[in-house]
Amino acid sequence: AQHTHTRARSGSRGRTPGGTTPAMDEARWTALREEWEAAGQGHVFRFWATLSVEERAQLQSECEAVAVGEVAAVHERASLQEERARTAPPSVLEPLQDNDSITAGSEEEKRARRRGLQHIAEKKVAVVLLCGGQGSRLGSSNPKGMFRLAWPSGKSLFQRHFEQIKKLEQYVKEVHGLESGQVKEPLIHLWLMTSPATDKVTRTFLESNDYFGLLPSQVHVCVQATYPATTPQGKLILSSKSTIARAPNGNGGLYEAIDRAGAFEMFEESGVETVFAFAVDNVLVKVADPVFIGYFLDKGAECGAKVVEKRDPEERVGLLCKRDGKPAVVEYSEISSEDAHARAEDGSLKYNAGNICIHAYSVEFLKRARNKLDIMPLHIAKRKVQSLDQDGTPQALDAWKYELFIFDIFPLANSMVGLQVLREEEFSPLKNKEGKDSPETCVVHVSALHRKWIEANGGKIEACDKDGSVLCEISPLVSYGGEGLEAVVEGKSFQSPVYLSG
Repeated sequence: AQHTHTRARSGSRGRTPGGTTPAMDEARWTALREEWEAAGQGHVFRFWATLSVEERAQLQSECEAVAVGEVAAVHERASLQEERARTAPPSVLEPLQDNDSITAGSEEEKRARRRGLQHIAEKKVAVVLLCGGQGSRLGSSNPKGMFRLAWPSGKSLFQRHFEQIKKLEQYVKEVHGLESGQVKEPLIHLWLMTSPATDKVTRTFLESNDYFGLLPSQVHVCVQATYPATTPQGKLILSSKSTIARAPNGNGGLYEAIDRAGAFEMFEESGVETVFAFAVDNVLVKVADPVFIGYFLDKGAECGAKVVEKRDPEERVGLLCKRDGKPAVVEYSEISSEDAHARAEDGSLKYNAGNICIHAYSVEFLKRARNKLDIMPLHIAKRKVQSLDQDGTPQALDAWKYELFIFDIFPLANSMVGLQVLREEEFSPLKNKEGKDSPETCVVHVSALHRKWIEANGGKIEACDKDGSVLCEISPLVSYGGEGLEAVVEGKSFQSPVYLSG
């Protein structure tokens, strides 16, 4: 389904591969300009007389990449949706009934793991990694996946995630006794969704690092689409005299991006039945977690999400629940104080399933849902963007950016399950330069978990830092989730900083 007002394929924006576009013929240009004037967007040509030949060609290309007649419709759709959300009666919320936790070491966990591992062994699982964001709030213009934390290895987020897949494939092949001749054949294909701002540097980074041990043939990169930004009144914005301001269309652009890139054809050809999706900035994620996949399959669900218990009623986290009878994620700003503080019979918060952007989908559900993307809500992000005043002087302008949210597909599912996991074991996001959800907290959380793994397998960490903390890291190539460490650490003492590299 095409639900953007962008004519060109994401990332290309109508340009030839070299990045320039020859000037169009006069008749075509006249018709294009008249179309834009009629749509009330003729102001983008106000600097035309001052533009060079190259700049005119660029602006023409920019205009051709936008279906200008749809700009007003998109603005109206988002405006009406915002108005409805503000004036509509409160939604009826209910806890999601299928929201369970699994006790570590239980028979239920073992059964789920076995089924998940079998599913992976049969090449029925694909992984999608959301990695379009830059590390702006971390002080970097690079993709966030390239960020290196101050743990002993100095590995990037990309490297840790890729190495988890490599180790999981190795583990699956060992468990299922796959023949040595099949060792180099990938079990899991990985799709990355980048943005126009991060696509080229991401591809270059992965290629220059040999995909961190994965095969080039199992790594696929697609680019999310962009929407033109507008003023609150619906007018397009010039970021330069020859460039129209645009912004990525949110993590909900994932579904269109993988569709456009041919993922569904590959799923069909290779027999993939389940898609595991996650965000690049979670340093504790278990990529393609076989327990979660097995649980999802056992429940026969179309859609699944991992959740963590909400810390307190005021925590700013989206909640997985039912809204008006359908599965949904309700943002913290949408839930009433009464519902936020409501308690269940056992005294716990009634709505406590915090969404952490780790999802599972049946491919059949995604195939059905991709034809309904036009009805997904279009959210307004109100931001300042760089623009030009009437004289061409740079200025910061109030703007609307239009975004899709990844969880807005949930209400389309006939069945959805949540799996509650321990925050300290599976969720530590990298968001801020300092304070909460910062590089420092991520390193602390990884160190605590990996120390727990070492001690659970008979190892000991004797010398701590002066403040009593321990810097500890276990390479994903040594252990995917704490397994296989007994032979490595039992009876041994380690001194901080600890790094088990294999």
